[in-house]
Amino acid sequence: MSARAQNTITVVGTFVQAGKTPPADAVAEVKLFQSVSSKFPMKEKTWKWVVIVDDTMWQQLMIKLGFDPNTPLQYYGQTDIDHQVTFIRGWALIHPELFNQVPEHIIAHEMAHVFLHSRDEKLVDDQALTWIKAARKEKAAVQMAGVR
Repeated sequence: MSARAQNTITVVGTFVQAGKTPPADAVAEVKLFQSVSSKFPMKEKTWKWVVIVDDTMWQQLMIKLGFDPNTPLQYYGQTDIDHQVTFIRGWALIHPELFNQVPEHIIAHEMAHVFLHSRDEKLVDDQALTWIKAARKEKAAVQMAGVR
């Protein structure tokens, strides 16, 4: 079994109930996460990904993690390397225009934390941007090959 297949994705949100189909936005957020994350390397076998599907829950998580709710900084993901868990702000994935962030960058950035086992934001972001550039180049090459 591949490393990716053994990782888990959990959905958490105000209107998400165990055993019931999540709301449509939650499903869209998870599908987008799965689609985008498949473009980038994953070597961990037991990582837990938690998609927080609404901003009310996201703000509660940020407070619980000790972030100041009054800060002008926006957070789109948080990776806890020691506990092998990453929280993704799902609402930002499907509403990038509201946050001035693209889903690929949010996901690649958090995946780079995992891949590198690093808390160094510059190192992680450089790796994420390298992956994004490579994925876009590959996509363009595939599209060009289809034109011929």
